[in-house]
Order: sequence, then C-alpha cells, then structure tokens
Amino acid sequence: MMGPEMALPDIQPPSGRGEFLHLPVESIIIEDETFRFRATIRVGTLKESIRRHGQQVPVILRHHRACCTKYQIISGFRRITAIRELGLPTVAAVIRSDLDNDDDAFAASVLENCQRRTYSDLDRALITKAYEEKGRTTEEIAKLLGLRPRQIRNIKAILTLPVVVQEAIDDETKPFSATHGLLIRQMSSRYPDLDYELWVSRTVDEELSISKLKRAINKHHKRELPSFDSIFVPDNTDPGTKCFHLRSVVLNLEEMSLLERQALSRELSLLLDSLSSLG
Repeated sequence: MMGPEMALPDIQPPSGRGEFLHLPVESIIIEDETFRFRATIRVGTLKESIRRHGQQVPVILRHHRACCTKYQIISGFRRITAIRELGLPTVAAVIRSDLDNDDDAFAASVLENCQRRTYSDLDRALITKAYEEKGRTTEEIAKLLGLRPRQIRNIKAILTLPVVVQEAIDDETKPFSATHGLLIRQMSSRYPDLDYELWVSRTVDEELSISKLKRAINKHHKRELPSFDSIFVPDNTDPGTKCFHLRSVVLNLEEMSLLERQALSRELSLLLDSLSSLG
C-alpha cells in the first residue's frame, strides 16, 4: 500500500509521439480547464486504485503558453485530481510538443478518453456542444466519438434535461441511463406536472428498466386523471333541440379502455351529426 510520502512507481511510456516524464504535481496548472469536458470530476474509485497500485496511465500535457515552466492538461484531469488529493509529489506524464494548435489538442483530449472509455453520455453531450460551436457537423462529431449520427442527436438532447436528471445520468454509481432521462422528458409532454426528481429517485431505488419506468409513470398518472363518463352534462344536453352542454374533462386516449373509447366515439358522432344537419 502506497502512502502520500512515496513517489509514483515507474510506468512504461506509451508508444508514439511525446516525451515521457515524472513531473512535480505543482508544475501543472490544474485550474486551466480549457480541455476539460467532464461535467463532474469524481475520483473515489480512481483514487483508491492509485493509492493501492500507483498511477497506471500517464496524463497528456503540453507546455503552458502563459508560463514555459508550467504545463497545461490535455487529458488526465481525474488522474491529476486524485494524485493531488492523495498528496503524491509527482505525476507520470507524456509531454506533447506537437499539440500547439488548440484544435489538435482538443481532438487528442477527446480521442484519449474515448479510447479508454471514460466518458459518460453527459460528457459526450458537452463534447458535441463544444464541437458544434467550432462549426463541426453531426457526421464529423459522430465519427470522432465512434457513434452514429442518430446517437449524437439523442446525446445532444441530454443537455435539455433538468439538472437533477443530468446529474443522475452522469453518476456511474446509479442505475440511471441517458435513455431513462429521455423517456422521462418524453412522458412529461403527456403529463405536464410530471415530477422529474420523483422519477429519478424511483428509477434508482427500484432499478427500473425502461419499460418498467414507462409503465410506472402511466400507472401513477392514470390515478390522477378523472375516469371518463361523458363529455356532456346530462341535465343541460338535448340532442333533439341541438343543445349540448360540454363538461371540462381530461381525456388520455391511450389510458382509456376500449369501452370508454367506443362511448366517446358515439358521443362525438352525435355532436358531429347534429352539426352536419344544420348545413
């Protein structure tokens, strides 16, 4: 077990471009988040892994433009954060002198994390937004992230969700996916008073699948809708005199039984026939 006073173990430098070094942690300007695309930096499990086994993957840095003796993070915010919290003195890093261009550095950051599969769907949504702001097309972004254009469009929709839903999607410890979040938003168009926080909580606590979540939302809101009786107020409706008094009623056609839909159809037909007879 490695304590904070111990240096990081030697790591085999990766093949490819860049100079491999062990650098003092204080030589890295971690406050510069130019190439950070994660919604949240969580280091719990990573910190424990580094504490037990040492740093296994070097971070990617470049010389900082504002100070030639300092370094800017291209990829490795979680690793460096974990190392700082452990109080370790050095970090294993690859210094990329070929990434002076910000677009190249941006792409290197994204690709490194994509290859290691460390991005959440919310992270991918933030990357998509950043690339779109640089004028990239959906097809270009999909190719970079190894996804289909349709998946990119779905991922973008995550950024339109309430914060409580985004946070649940981003938390890898919770059984809550982007698909869960998008379903809840879809159901909110049917049920305007839908409580996002409630359904995030229930999905996590009960580990609901997509189909079970949809059924649970429908069942919950069906209890809140008045059962269908008639669209007419009987005492003030007389088809013979073509006088109809309509009630204020909420009708969810998908939740109505076959008999209820048939009764509604008959009443609507009666109303339309009366209208047609007037010419």
